[in-house]
Amino acid sequence: MKWIFPWLLLGLFPVFGQTTVSEVLAEGLKKVAATKTDIAQDDQKALVTATAALLAKHINFRPDGTMSAFYTHGARRSVEWKKMVVSDITVQSVTEADKLNGISKKYSVIFSCDAHRAWDLKINRWGEWQSHGFPDFPLGIVFEYKDGTWTAETPALLKFFSPGAGPSISDSKLKPAQKSDGLPPGMQKSK
Repeated sequence: MKWIFPWLLLGLFPVFGQTTVSEVLAEGLKKVAATKTDIAQDDQKALVTATAALLAKHINFRPDGTMSAFYTHGARRSVEWKKMVVSDITVQSVTEADKLNGISKKYSVIFSCDAHRAWDLKINRWGEWQSHGFPDFPLGIVFEYKDGTWTAETPALLKFFSPGAGPSISDSKLKPAQKSDGLPPGMQKSK
């Protein structure tokens, strides 16, 4: 019996081992890092860091490995993702006009997730988990390196997402997820 507990902790490490948004997002790149010989490691790290900084303004990255946001286009509703990661970084061509404007590099950072679900306002409960990303959430972000700084071409739909409910990995100690009562995180049933 005393051997079960250490194995359980080791099994939880992949979820609870990441302590920053950048580490969570970079988890997906581990699978494709060997094929990215055309992108310098420093650029990959800088792009993941820039992506984390931008997404943290729109998504709450939680200690249990899920992410949450409020989608505010139309009626405000909660959206959750399981294991959203940066799944790829691709080189984009730098045009002559880009060069004249001081842009020396351009990359597209692509996201993927294991699943998402959204709060169904009609029936007032979570919808089913879907095996793809939320349809209105951008699939990626284009970054340009100009005058020594990475800047993002922020997708227009990203403005409709704000950080969702629940604890954030940036402001809490990592702990296992709590039992759900069917409500969005951070909400409880009145007694």
